[in-house]
Amino acid sequence: MFISDLQPATATTGWGGAVKKDRSIGPRPLTLRGETFARGMGTSAHLELAYPMKPEYQRFVAVVGIDR
Repeated sequence: MFISDLQPATATTGWGGAVKKDRSIGPRPLTLRGETFARGMGTSAHLELAYPMKPEYQRFVAVVGIDR
């Protein structure tokens, strides 16, 4: 399962704009250090997301970085 498959309970962005599922906030794919990712979340700076976690979820693994 990917985080972009879930609906956040709350989403707050500091600079406005919406969280983008499976793409960058610009008109391009999610890219980090030259690697393109098909799944993920694109957002502006200062973001808070909260997700309801079901008991069957055992772990959360993430790669976080700045898409330039």
